[in-house]
Amino acid sequence: MKKVKLSKKQWSLKQRLDLTLEYGLSRRMVVYWVTLTSSPDSPNLLYSYKRLCQDVETLTGKKFEYCAIETSEGFGVLHCFWIFEGFTQIKAAWLHERWEYIHQAWNTSIYTIGGKGNDASRVAYYAVSQYAANQGTSFIKARWSRFSHMPQPLSKFIPACRRFLRGEVWHWSPWQVSYKILNECIRVTLRGGGYTITGQGYFDGRQVIYQDGEFQFL
Repeated sequence: MKKVKLSKKQWSLKQRLDLTLEYGLSRRMVVYWVTLTSSPDSPNLLYSYKRLCQDVETLTGKKFEYCAIETSEGFGVLHCFWIFEGFTQIKAAWLHERWEYIHQAWNTSIYTIGGKGNDASRVAYYAVSQYAANQGTSFIKARWSRFSHMPQPLSKFIPACRRFLRGEVWHWSPWQVSYKILNECIRVTLRGGGYTITGQGYFDGRQVIYQDGEFQFL
């Protein structure tokens, strides 16, 4: 796939989606990639999506986390990522039938993410480059569930990591903070533990934890 240059806003979306997927995949949760389309006869897309989510929760007996990227393709499309704890099965035929009943549109798809070649970063980049950065696709908005299992909302969690790195590595300007270090720091924390920064000179293996909305040295 040809590399697409992402804007600052698109890169931020990619990073948040990347970490959201990492959160699910690193905990061996079930992650579905779902596409929902519209037709000329469809009612409001977001209203239909809320109804579908209620039906999914009734079917599975579980609440779930999601990211839904809305675009203006055709008569409106949602590209969604659903994250479930524990074994969860949603059949394509059930999704097709429910969405056609709710939204008067028949074109849907659903498949699980995982395994070689489907890591979080790769999938997040593909989704953002295709749905939010593609000139042939009009990106409208990305919508997120509350992510009640997270330490706190990612919108606050990621800047806290940036503040920590910028504050401790004083000779780096904000734009020189390594996204690789930032992502890895957050990833390991999301997996349930603190993060030990090594090979960075000043840090020299000192353990870092996330507590009270900020990253701190132990």
